[in-house]
Amino acid sequence: MGWADRPQELTTKGLWEAAYGEQPGVVFGAVGNSNIKPEQVRGGCALSKKELSAQYEASIKEFFAPIFKYFKELGVKSEDMGFAFAHSDCGVDKAAREIVEAHNLRGIATTPTEYTQYLRTSEDIIPNIFSDFPNGAIIADCPYPTVLTRNVGQIEDYADVYSRLVGKNNPIGIFGGGEHAFVHDTREALIGRQGSQWVPVDIMHDKHGITIPATNDDGVVTNAARNILEKVNGSPYEKYRYAFENYLPSSALKEDIAQYDPQMAITTIAHANLTKSGKIPQ
Repeated sequence: MGWADRPQELTTKGLWEAAYGEQPGVVFGAVGNSNIKPEQVRGGCALSKKELSAQYEASIKEFFAPIFKYFKELGVKSEDMGFAFAHSDCGVDKAAREIVEAHNLRGIATTPTEYTQYLRTSEDIIPNIFSDFPNGAIIADCPYPTVLTRNVGQIEDYADVYSRLVGKNNPIGIFGGGEHAFVHDTREALIGRQGSQWVPVDIMHDKHGITIPATNDDGVVTNAARNILEKVNGSPYEKYRYAFENYLPSSALKEDIAQYDPQMAITTIAHANLTKSGKIPQ
């Protein structure tokens, strides 16, 4: 869609209307790891970085699958649910894009030009270099509306743009993540520059028993989700439980979702937004 040279002027409504003509009833977001290294795992790990990352990406997709199936059971249309993602072809961003594709959601993306080297390439496109990309970049497979940042502070701008793509009261899952996810991406969710609802999901620990500590020996964040959970006084999920149990229609899928608190929380936030926007048939 263009360059986000002045992120502070962008709005969630304006971005989605430019992309699709309207803002979806709910927009999901996800931040976390680009990859997971065996040396990050407490006690070591027999799996390779490639195997760990593949497990991580698959787990994120499995996390969201019942949520979208549940809302479709309630009669919500695919186009009324959006997912904002960053455009790198690895980790949480790859998982998010594949979620959009698998569930036919409306997708919108952003990336700094510095990260364009990580975009998914298309075999029928020959790499080209353009002068308006500061460090050069390839033409890549970008079938979704995309906003790029390119200023000196393009990484900070990118985090700002991403928070605006998700927007106020919409759910952002924090799926682990290292120092970058904590300092840049998660900070936007936690401080609530755009008022998104953050939900930490230590998914590798919860689903596979793989523990990645909150920080390493030098105090650098290696698991943003765990770092948040250790610093929050109490459970960040409990405030959603009453609404989940009393306002969301019952079904077998709801019972499955109820078994995992982070899933329950994100589903509750999304249901509130879809209800408010009139996207759930009465």
